[in-house]
Amino acid sequence: MSDRVPDAFLEHLAPRIPDADEREALRRALERPLPTTFRVQSGDEAAILAGLAARGLESVPLPFARGGHRVVAGPDPGPLLEHAIGRLYVQEAASMIAGETLLRTAPAAPDLVLDLCASPGSKTTQLAAGLPAATTLLANEPTPTRVKVLAANLLRTGSAAALSQADGRALGPRLAGRCDAVLVDAPCSGEGTVRRDPKALRGWHRRRFPRFTSVQSELLRAAAIATRPGGVVVYSTCALSPEENHEVVAAAVASGDFETIPLGPAFPNSRRA
Repeated sequence: MSDRVPDAFLEHLAPRIPDADEREALRRALERPLPTTFRVQSGDEAAILAGLAARGLESVPLPFARGGHRVVAGPDPGPLLEHAIGRLYVQEAASMIAGETLLRTAPAAPDLVLDLCASPGSKTTQLAAGLPAATTLLANEPTPTRVKVLAANLLRTGSAAALSQADGRALGPRLAGRCDAVLVDAPCSGEGTVRRDPKALRGWHRRRFPRFTSVQSELLRAAAIATRPGGVVVYSTCALSPEENHEVVAAAVASGDFETIPLGPAFPNSRRA
C-alpha cells in the first residue's frame, strides 16, 4: 500500500479494471509527478512560444487541445509576464479535454453556451478563446468567494463572458431550451487530483459518493432542461470512480433526457475516444 493511493481505492475499481497488473499500472501512474502544462490563451502563438524559448522555457504541443503545451524544460510559466497579462493560462492537461470536447462537438455557430460550474475559470477561458466571437458565453458559479476568483481570471485573460451567481440546479429551468451547449464540470470527490494533491485519496471510502452523485445528477438534469433539442452537454469530473461518472451518465441517458454521441470523429487521432 502506498501513502498516496490506498489499496481500498484500487480494489473498488476492480470490477471495471479486473486485471491486477493494470490496477498496479494505474497506481504507478497516479504516483507520478504531474507535468506542467499551459494554454496559449490569446495573441500570436508562435511569437509567444518563441519568446518563452528565448528565456529557456521549452515545450511540446498537446495533441488533443488547441493551444495546449507541456513544459519539457525551463522555468515554471506561472510567474511569467505572459501569464500575468493573460496571454498564457496554466492548466492541467486533463482539464483541457472537457473544454476541447465541447468546442469540437457543439453545434456550428452556437448562440448561447453555458459553463454551469465555472470557477476557477480554466475551462471558461478556454471556451472563450475557442468559441466564435458572436457566441454569448455565460459562466455560472454559485459560491461567492469562487465567483471572485472566476471574475479575476476572466478579467486577467480578457475573456468575453457574462457572469452569473446561481445554483446551477435552479439556473437550468430559467434558461429552458435556450442553450446550444452546456459544460457541466460537476462538483466531485476529486479522486483524480491525487497527482497534484497527495492527500486527495487519504481516508478514501465509498460512503463519500452519495453526497456528490445526487448533486451531479441534478446538475445534469438542469443542463438537459437548459439545452435546446440537438444541443450538446459535456459532463466531466475530477473523479475516477464509475459512481461519479459512468453511472451518473447512464442514469441520465436512461431517463430519456440524453443520447450519447461517439467522440471518435471529434478526436480522430486518438486510439480511444
